[in-house]
Amino acid sequence: MVGRRRVWVSLGLILGGFLVVCCEGVSEEIKFEVPKSSSRCILDGFAPGLIVKGEILLTDGPGDVHVDIFVSKVKGGAVLFSKRSIAHEAFKFTLPGSNERDSQGNIPQREIVRFCVIQRSKGSAAVEARREVVLKYYSEKPGDKRNESVKSNETRLDRLAVTLDTVMEMFDGVSEGIEMTAQMERQVYEQSERTSKAVVIYSVFSCVFLILSGVYRVYLAKNDLKRLKLI
Repeated sequence: MVGRRRVWVSLGLILGGFLVVCCEGVSEEIKFEVPKSSSRCILDGFAPGLIVKGEILLTDGPGDVHVDIFVSKVKGGAVLFSKRSIAHEAFKFTLPGSNERDSQGNIPQREIVRFCVIQRSKGSAAVEARREVVLKYYSEKPGDKRNESVKSNETRLDRLAVTLDTVMEMFDGVSEGIEMTAQMERQVYEQSERTSKAVVIYSVFSCVFLILSGVYRVYLAKNDLKRLKLI
């Protein structure tokens, strides 16, 4: 029962996280708060060979606050874009590789990109200020002449596809957990069945032994009484 409860709780958490990520994925921009004098990173996946364009904007507020932006690949750590001490900046980078299918028709594996924003605060008032960062970006193929809104929608669909792949992997893990839990329950049930059978057999032998012992003691007592000529 405890194992099943944990499985259902895991499914509920996965569904809730999926809804949250989906709702965030269809928004036109990502807003987040950078911890004071600290950093915040966001991960996203892109096909190789795509051009990623976007901008970063620090919302208005008190204090002299700037941020640094670093964009790098998770695998290998190659830096794709970096800029220090900015409040509003446009960026552009191209992912290495090709987004065309290989000779066997396989789709190229997505590159996971890390967008990291580091806050730089000057003065005590800036340290106490709560500032938000707005990050907008989209991807396009080289030579793509479509307008930015279409490209942005395509990027959001790509993020949703990555989210679906991640959720499916999580569901696969949960299904494996369910199978392991069911297997453990079967093993426990089989063990309990074997134990109950052993207990029944031991009880039968104990009863038979007690009955035979009683009969033998009665036989001995009867012989003693005859020997003493009491009966």
